[in-house]
Amino acid sequence: MLGKQVIDGLKWTAGIKLSGQVLSWAITIVVVRLLTPGDYGLLAYATVFLGFLTLISELGLSDAVVQGRAVDIPQLRSVFGAVVLMNVALTCFVAVALAPVAATFFSEPRLIPVMQVLSFGFLINCFTVIPTATLERNLVFRGRSFIDLGSGLIGNILTLGLAYNGAGVWSLIWGNLATALLRALGLNFISPFKHWPDFRIARAYRMISFGAMVALNRVLWFVYSQADVFVAGKVLGKAPLGFYSVAMHLASIPAQRVSSVINQVAFPAFARARHDVGSVGRNLLLSVRSISFFAFPVSWGLASVAPEVVRVLLGPTWLEATTPLILLSLIMPLRILSPVTHGALQAVGKPGISVRNNLFACIVMPIAFLVGCQYGLLGLSLAWVLAFPLVVLTNLFRSLHWLETKLRSYLFAMLRPAAIGAAMFGVVTLGRSLIALPQLPELIALILLGAGTYVVLSLLFNRAGCREMLWLLRK
Repeated sequence: MLGKQVIDGLKWTAGIKLSGQVLSWAITIVVVRLLTPGDYGLLAYATVFLGFLTLISELGLSDAVVQGRAVDIPQLRSVFGAVVLMNVALTCFVAVALAPVAATFFSEPRLIPVMQVLSFGFLINCFTVIPTATLERNLVFRGRSFIDLGSGLIGNILTLGLAYNGAGVWSLIWGNLATALLRALGLNFISPFKHWPDFRIARAYRMISFGAMVALNRVLWFVYSQADVFVAGKVLGKAPLGFYSVAMHLASIPAQRVSSVINQVAFPAFARARHDVGSVGRNLLLSVRSISFFAFPVSWGLASVAPEVVRVLLGPTWLEATTPLILLSLIMPLRILSPVTHGALQAVGKPGISVRNNLFACIVMPIAFLVGCQYGLLGLSLAWVLAFPLVVLTNLFRSLHWLETKLRSYLFAMLRPAAIGAAMFGVVTLGRSLIALPQLPELIALILLGAGTYVVLSLLFNRAGCREMLWLLRK
């Protein structure tokens, strides 16, 4: 029964997100063409601070509710109360104290109103924690998937309309807030929590203790994953940061979509099987094989056509984003896979191992970014390619023992998709020198060449993976 729920969840979540992906990509590309590198750089400045605070805004309590053995209404009311207190405090802190400090640090006065408006997102967040946790705990994904799709598309359309009318960076800001508000309304419609918050948070002490460890993990993850923006913003400046942010955004779109699907479904499933570590380990390997089957061709396929993507879709203003887009896309499969191991550790009650993993990344990656920035955007992007695999390998070596899984088995699970993806990259690179077409037809031809190559090579050399994908789809 659990397996069927998980697979159904994956189908609904992945299918609905995929159905909205084409329109989302199209809108994103048009918005990028309408805005400037400075607009995206300004938003990146705000994201460095607000993204960090967002990770601690729910105190890890959503995961605590999902992972808990028994959860009653008084506990949920206390969780709600703790979340309300935290988010109200964060809103006031950002609007009054943090925004001026951030503006001074980056020498950008426009950052003050930007951060003050975005801080209202914390108030919206208060009303999403309990509905989201309840849906995930019960492995109910269909309604949430539709809510995510609808709110995201409406927010993107609003962003496009504002950008078209010259709103600049504010089109991104109001679009983000609209998406958050619509999502909160939708979640409370399909999974309402009709109880007042209880500010006697001691009733949820056990959940808060677990959530604190989850929040610490998120903070450490954010520090190393956003240190590139922080360092680049200070060392390279707003315009180079804008090029880098757009490249990272485009490279991360597949990662964000796949990761959100996997995290939304995998952690609740792992939590259900937390008393059988062997089962969690087997499902971890299944997740790695499934994700690798799609992550490597999508990300490495994007890397292979990055020059054409930038020229055709973004325009000449964004040519400096080409090399970062190539390098960041190459490393994305590892960034997609990393949260899965974290979710498995968390589900079996070993969040402390994840803390050590993220702490190691917090030491290595900022140093790599600081060194890389001495060589401009190329060096910053190479820092991901050279340092992150070392971090991942070290953390896997530390983690897999607790999941009764061997490192060799984990690496083998992604070997064939990676090898076939590399071959696909080579074929597309060779095809570029042989195809002489106008820019848009050339981009389409290269995409078709890459996709065809991956499918044919998978049928020849990864039949087990193809059968497993068909099995998952038919379940």
